Amino acid sequence: MPHQPVRWENRVSNLLSGLQLVNTLLNELHGTFGSSSLLSITRVTQLLITGLQNAKRNKIECTQLMEEIHQVLYTIATLHIQSDTPGSVPPAILDHIGKSTETMHKINTFIEAQSDGNRIRRLFRQNELTALLKDCRTGLQDAKEVFKARPFKKLHSDKSDLSHDKSIPEFKVLFNATLHAKNIPRP
Repeated sequence: MPHQPVRWENRVSNLLSGLQLVNTLLNELHGTFGSSSLLSITRVTQLLITGLQNAKRNKIECTQLMEEIHQVLYTIATLHIQSDTPGSVPPAILDHIGKSTETMHKINTFIEAQSDGNRIRRLFRQNELTALLKDCRTGLQDAKEVFKARPFKKLHSDKSDLSHDKSIPEFKVLFNATLHAKNIPRP
């Protein structure tokens, strides 16, 4: 039976792979539609990926936060792909995407603090980090509730159909490929 650290490392590795895939998808969507919100999200996501790799403490909390971000990112990608005008989301949804990006910045601050090795600084910042973690969890919960309430159209479920259908844009093929990837945690 494998030891717990091996399973944990696999979980983190799979999460990082999933985040890289969704980040690639969001980057492709930004290139296609030119949405500045997607550019901001991809940059923060890359910072979060690097931060998770460098985190020295509270790895469980950091990983749990990143798993929730993973779900929110896929939902944001789905919103852009399946909107009435692909790539253009309603202003109310754009506001929620902005709030989610703000939450991602807070999570990045929390994760970066976990790689700091100075014990005295950590001691003085403990209350601040606890409040920040609470804000992060609240922001993620709000984002999951708002985005979960949105109805989604079903994308093609069979990958073989996608490779032959020239009417489907390339980013939908990439999106479906990331959803069907094996060993990747997804919402």
